[in-house]
Amino acid sequence: MNAPKSITLKPTEVESLCEKISSNTLSPEEADLLIGVVNTNAWLQHVLMEGKLTIKRLQKLFGVTTEKLQNFKDKVEPLPNPNKAEGEEKKPKNHGRLPESAYTGAEDTDVPHPELTPGGECPEVACGGKLYEIKKAPMIIRIEGHPIASAKRYKLQSLRCNICDVIFTAPLPEGVHSTEKYDAGVKSLLLINKYFTAVPFFRQDTLQSFLGVPLPASTQWDLIKSAVPVMKPVYLTLFKLAADGVGFYIDDTHVKILTQMQANKKATCKKEKKGCHTTGILSVGEEHAIYLFITDTLAAGKSFDKLWTHRDQALPKPFVICDGLASGIPQAVETTLYLLCHCLSHARRKFYDLQGNYTDLAETVLGLIGTIYANDKETKTRAMSAEERLLYHKTHSAPVMDKLKAYLEQYRLNHLAEPNGSAGTAIKYMLERWEQLNRFTEFEGIPLDTNILEQALKIPIRNRKNAMFYKTEFGAEVAGYAQSLIFTAAQNDINPHDYLTTLLKHEDEVIANPSNWLPWNYKDRLVPNELATLCHESVN
Repeated sequence: MNAPKSITLKPTEVESLCEKISSNTLSPEEADLLIGVVNTNAWLQHVLMEGKLTIKRLQKLFGVTTEKLQNFKDKVEPLPNPNKAEGEEKKPKNHGRLPESAYTGAEDTDVPHPELTPGGECPEVACGGKLYEIKKAPMIIRIEGHPIASAKRYKLQSLRCNICDVIFTAPLPEGVHSTEKYDAGVKSLLLINKYFTAVPFFRQDTLQSFLGVPLPASTQWDLIKSAVPVMKPVYLTLFKLAADGVGFYIDDTHVKILTQMQANKKATCKKEKKGCHTTGILSVGEEHAIYLFITDTLAAGKSFDKLWTHRDQALPKPFVICDGLASGIPQAVETTLYLLCHCLSHARRKFYDLQGNYTDLAETVLGLIGTIYANDKETKTRAMSAEERLLYHKTHSAPVMDKLKAYLEQYRLNHLAEPNGSAGTAIKYMLERWEQLNRFTEFEGIPLDTNILEQALKIPIRNRKNAMFYKTEFGAEVAGYAQSLIFTAAQNDINPHDYLTTLLKHEDEVIANPSNWLPWNYKDRLVPNELATLCHESVN
């Protein structure tokens, strides 16, 4: 039996067809039966469509992983290019090689010529010239492999007197202490390896055993735990400074904390159960950007409430941009104290998922939003000021936003999508949040989306994928300290390994006055010889 022809009916067409069937000469039983068939068919189409949309989202795990507009369109065989010779391939832009200046952590070694010196005679026959040193000498880069933890054994020579039996033992080299088995550099690398690159303790344990320098998982945790007294005061200082930012990006992602999950199982009612979240907050200041990661039982909105309590209320009203979920919006902060904005990328994503079922709707909306992003890119290319950017968006993006709104309203008015279906929900989401999505055409410095923070949230997300969970609330808290310090340093062009190593070396000073040991001012506290050895220690 051949497959029947696929017929798609709009909700209004289904209703009209059912009315015509009812007014015909069919018996009431036959009419009811036929109406039931029509309604069942419409319902089945709706369910299949929603199912396809779900599968479309799942495809991101196996194929298309970006949300670029060109990924929607059918792949078409490109037309032949008459200017391109047959068999000619497009050369890649870059060759993949880095300049020697990129290796800022490399140890420099001067290699003199074994036979010749500056000022000597040229060895060429019958030349008679004098040699001088070329300023731009050739550079050769050699990369060597090192484990995170390498070990040195100090065999101390011991001498015993043959009469009095007194033992004389050689002293340890300068800088080596018998009570300190692990130096600050090892702790710093462990923090970065665990909380930035997301290598689980047991995996690092196995790797180190391969390299002949055992570093058990329990020892790794003890070393990281010993760094908490240094990291926590710096983190709390950053937390307070972040509250005075000119703008905030907030978002969260789910996480597992075993002790909380066990508590949820023992809970006697739903209200006693709590979810676990990692909240990311990006505070944009006049000079520095501060990234905070908080892993606990609070969603993004409530985590921001805690930050707000440290804000100087005399400061101008900041913008707060987040997704459209109620849990992401500040809960305890009066809405008059900040300018609420919503992420355009989140709204766009809902239409991206409609491709294949609501093609015209999806491509129209994505095309208009694409124009807005192209305009924003132009403002960055021209390095516009906040005032110039606002004027540019008012001139070029505001009309596009008006056109988008009119299109969505007309689409909904024509009943072209089921109100509670994926298309109807996407339209409703955008129109209900239109004022907050359109802020960038009304106020200076408002971003289009929270993409910059979503990229930062990949740090705790990849840790979740690799390590699966945190065992306790304390473990989750430590992760927040480490991730905040590492990423804030990195985004302010500070080497995170040098920074953490320095903090751990100056533990007492950091604990006493953490505000002097922030990523952008900690070098002011170092003596010249310490500054000179920072990059060298990063390598060795």
